[in-house]
Amino acid sequence: MLLPGELSPQPHVGGLPPNHSVLASRLSRHQGAPHPRRKLAALVALAILALFLMASFGPTMRVLIMGVDERPGDKGRSDTLILTSVSPWGLSLLSLPRDLRVSIPGRGLDKINAAYPYGGPGLSLKTVSEFLRIPVTHYLKVNFGGFERIIDQLGGITLEVEKPLRYSDPYQNLKIDLKPGKQTLDGYHALGYVRFRSDELGDINRMARQQKFFRALLQAALEPRNLLKLPLVVSTLRANTETNLSLPSLLVFVFRAVERQGNLKTATIPGHPATINGIWYLIPDN
Repeated sequence: MLLPGELSPQPHVGGLPPNHSVLASRLSRHQGAPHPRRKLAALVALAILALFLMASFGPTMRVLIMGVDERPGDKGRSDTLILTSVSPWGLSLLSLPRDLRVSIPGRGLDKINAAYPYGGPGLSLKTVSEFLRIPVTHYLKVNFGGFERIIDQLGGITLEVEKPLRYSDPYQNLKIDLKPGKQTLDGYHALGYVRFRSDELGDINRMARQQKFFRALLQAALEPRNLLKLPLVVSTLRANTETNLSLPSLLVFVFRAVERQGNLKTATIPGHPATINGIWYLIPDN
């Protein structure tokens, strides 16, 4: 079964799958690296290209990315849920609204983000799998500190902030103050950008910003200055996240996602608001 935004296999001509010529041209820019680092840079570039080629084949990988707001004494809830599907032919992001009313196994109807405090990543995976009726067996849980470190390691993410974003919450130790315009966001300000939801459409607009940010993140990872850092970035990702992916599987997932970003599709589960027993939900559309 294909999710909204997933791609069917597309034929290609020649020995490399789509987009590999782009990767090769990006890596070739390092051929002029000054001696004595030139040989080392070339070997690293070849190793990265080999990883990309290895990542180009095999079944679709579906990984549930979970952004969790954890505090001392509070397990938190999955503030962000994005199902990332990556295959040899493309990459898709499916955002699941945090207030989506779904059936949580063993708990009944509740908001989808309640699955995490009830049963951790395992129950979140089971809930998403049953709701979408597809197998989702892998997760990547990112905390806010880890997110900031990864963005800083890439040298920040450049994108267009579409309007002024201002919000303050002392309880969450959160202060967002972003001006509109194209700019490079460091880890701290990037976190504010993807967390902001204090506007007219709340979580809906926030999910659109998260998808926009994810696209900019993948584009930044494909820049020549960052390509050679990808193994180190994956190491930082591994150290600052919780996942049931092995390190080799995580490497393949990240490299394949970066290489497939030219065929990125995004979608969001649609729904309509409803208040039930005094609680606001988003009811999924049939």
